Amino acid sequence: MELEKDIYDKIMKLYKQGERNEEKCEYEKAFNKYEKAFHMIPENIEEYDISSLILVSMGDIRLLQENYSDAKNYYFDAMNCTDGISNPYILFNLGKCFYLQNDFERAKEYFIRTYMIDGTNLFCDDNKKYFQLIEELVSKDSNGKSSKEKVTENKKSVKNKTSEDRKAIKKMEDKFFKDKFQYMDLFEEGDIDGALKLIWKVWEWFPEPKVEQDLFYLLIEDFIEICTAAKKFDLANKYISLLFVTGLKRVDDGKREFIAGKLAYEQGEMELAKQLFYIADAKSEGALFRGKENKKYKEFIRKSNFNIKL
Repeated sequence: MELEKDIYDKIMKLYKQGERNEEKCEYEKAFNKYEKAFHMIPENIEEYDISSLILVSMGDIRLLQENYSDAKNYYFDAMNCTDGISNPYILFNLGKCFYLQNDFERAKEYFIRTYMIDGTNLFCDDNKKYFQLIEELVSKDSNGKSSKEKVTENKKSVKNKTSEDRKAIKKMEDKFFKDKFQYMDLFEEGDIDGALKLIWKVWEWFPEPKVEQDLFYLLIEDFIEICTAAKKFDLANKYISLLFVTGLKRVDDGKREFIAGKLAYEQGEMELAKQLFYIADAKSEGALFRGKENKKYKEFIRKSNFNIKL
């Protein structure tokens, strides 16, 4: 949405003054100009294109000042604005903030999203160290193809599957779902350790590369859900990034963000949960928040002023 011209001109005048201050390394003066410009935007700020620009600039200042917590908040707010969810620069800088706070698992999550949208463009020069964090997950094979490229090839080659291939896949599916029913039964009976032990056994028999297999995504999904319910947060945090690089042939319905959002919520990371739930709501059109078991997440989003599509 566009602003009225006179308001837009006043905002941009302040914004450009802030840019000049930033170029002179007068960061606090720049921030104050950006903040004044931001407060001139009318209600429903998320709907205006200029909101994201200013919020990102405010986040950049706080990042330069090494105030990573405040920087994250501004970047998260920018994500709520038009096209913010898919903006690689915002995702990348969120990853940087988490990285610089030594929260490497959260950093992985945002660096992986950046990579999936924009490749390695933002990981150059001084930012190469950030790519090293996810390099193993997105590494190239002997033919120089990335996991993203290999997934694309796999989509094209599905029609060429031989009868023998299909039988092998069917056999794997039968084995997986048999084990899945067993570990979910153990979980529902309260035997968390037994459920996780069986999940690890299933994990081991998946051939490499595991992340390219649709069934392995279901295993990761169950694993994170069980760890979250059992409050084994350290274990869930260790592997949550796999959720975003596995099963890339699946429909992107927001389930990944929903599961990650629940993990954040249960750990008390409400700002992160809010952002993940916002994405999950947008992708699923509210479907993921229906049902009694998700009532508290739905109420949380309502109180956060997001529009759940019920």
